[in-house]
Amino acid sequence: MNTISKTWRGLGLLLALIFSCYSSAQAEDKLLADNAKHLFDTFNYVVGTQTIEPAYKFTSESSLVETAQAIVDMGSNTLKISLEPGKYGLSVSNYNYSHELFIKDASYKKVLRDMDFQYYLFWVYAPKVPDFMDGMTQQELDDEYENMYKLAEYLLQTCNGTGKSFYLGHWEGDWHLLNGYDVSLITADATRKESMTAWYNIRQQAVDDAKSANPGSDVSVYHYCEVNRVKEAMDGKERIANTILPNINVDYVSYSCYDALDGTLSAKLNYIESKLTAKPGITGKRVFIGEYGFPIIYKNIATNTAAQQNNKSQAFIKSALQWGCPFILYWEMYNNEVVSGVQNGFWLIDNNNVKQPIYDTHKNFYTAMKRWVSNFKTTNGRVPTQAEYLTQAASLF
Repeated sequence: MNTISKTWRGLGLLLALIFSCYSSAQAEDKLLADNAKHLFDTFNYVVGTQTIEPAYKFTSESSLVETAQAIVDMGSNTLKISLEPGKYGLSVSNYNYSHELFIKDASYKKVLRDMDFQYYLFWVYAPKVPDFMDGMTQQELDDEYENMYKLAEYLLQTCNGTGKSFYLGHWEGDWHLLNGYDVSLITADATRKESMTAWYNIRQQAVDDAKSANPGSDVSVYHYCEVNRVKEAMDGKERIANTILPNINVDYVSYSCYDALDGTLSAKLNYIESKLTAKPGITGKRVFIGEYGFPIIYKNIATNTAAQQNNKSQAFIKSALQWGCPFILYWEMYNNEVVSGVQNGFWLIDNNNVKQPIYDTHKNFYTAMKRWVSNFKTTNGRVPTQAEYLTQAASLF
């Protein structure tokens, strides 16, 4: 072999080695990026939002898909929605069970299968069960069980391999308990108390049975009730927190906490927690914030500027993080309340498609906490515990 040939061969080997090292580095970088993305996708960042009955939209997508995408774009991996298609202007024919929405409707199918959410919270009402507050017949109990069981089973089986978590619950339960939203009632209707107790217990049984029947699934499914008149319960009036919650075995409690926006959140969370029955297998706090928010306008009266809305929300988030809530969900991505043509302003993005300061608070929070979680894992070889995460998260506010 002549000198020139040797030179070209040596150069070729060198280039091959360089390319091999470059390719290995690229592969390693991709692996690290994939790991980081997986970490970001699966970690519970606690702070989030929801989309239920949005009052406006800006794209050709359904309001469900559009608002869910806006939540993804903001950086959240948590989605709370209603399994009532009418709340998104969707018409789904011939559906008898809640899980069929994810089979028959393209929008529900997309948010479940094609979007980067790891944590889902659903309002679930059985399509075949009428007003259950007039007493639950055996047929109604059977229908409620079947609907909840089929939904839990579908999620456990269809999403197996994703590690996703689902929380199945409902809207503000005290309004179901109080006839005509009558907050003056001291004693709740006995039939309603009995009906709600039976309703909660049959739903919980359905979820527990579905989980027992699918032991190999890596999907987590939980059942929650939602309370919203806690101050009245603490004052001695019969509400869910003090008359029903001690008699049911739900996994979690959601608190729609508009009666705790005055700096009394911790006391009310402690009260709810004191009424919970033990739930073996679930560790940590079991009371989360299902709704909180500070409208710009309420009953056609200006209540907050955008800056005040943001500042009050930040203070609230800090308090809920310090207590240890597993979710803190802002109401909501797009405003849903319009009174006499006026938007009340429960929003992260307003009706002119303008991102509000509270939107930036959420987006910046995700950026900072994702970076912190990634650095923590690099330094410690593990992800932070819930307590470690909550302490760091609260320090941002």
